[in-house]
Amino acid sequence: LVATAECTPPELQGVSDLSTVRRTVHHDSFGLAVLIYQILTEGKHPFHGIVETPQNLRTLPPGIPERVTQNLWPFSSSTNGKPRVKPPPGGCDFEMFPRELRALFLRAFDEGHFDPTRRPASLEFAKVLQLHVQDLTVCRRHPRHRHAPHLSTCPWCARRDATGVDSFPQ
Repeated sequence: LVATAECTPPELQGVSDLSTVRRTVHHDSFGLAVLIYQILTEGKHPFHGIVETPQNLRTLPPGIPERVTQNLWPFSSSTNGKPRVKPPPGGCDFEMFPRELRALFLRAFDEGHFDPTRRPASLEFAKVLQLHVQDLTVCRRHPRHRHAPHLSTCPWCARRDATGVDSFPQ
């Protein structure tokens, strides 16, 4: 009967009394996708970003629940007249994820926005994550850095070089 707004799917945002809603696995699948994204990005919410207005002015986007409701996330594949959302400074590059994982996030947040049954189930995430954990490449510059083998450079080194922060210090 309770929910965390940041993990609540768009169709339940704004519902004041969740006891009146028959919750389904598809509702939980949205929250799971948010949590997996946050684990992989050191706590960054998938709907965090900078909204660019039509006048090309950068503004702070509305709160996470409003962004979820409006499907405003930086890596959305659907534009449909929505404002453009850029990743936040220091945020991750969506391309750092393996193709199969990006596809699951797109299903969870884009397709699932319009059709909750399209959201990946927990088993789909588990299979993709298990498959890719085995294939992680060890960085040549820093033995604690691991990244997907499809990347030509280590994203953790790039982040450390840009920000001075190493998420995996020696």
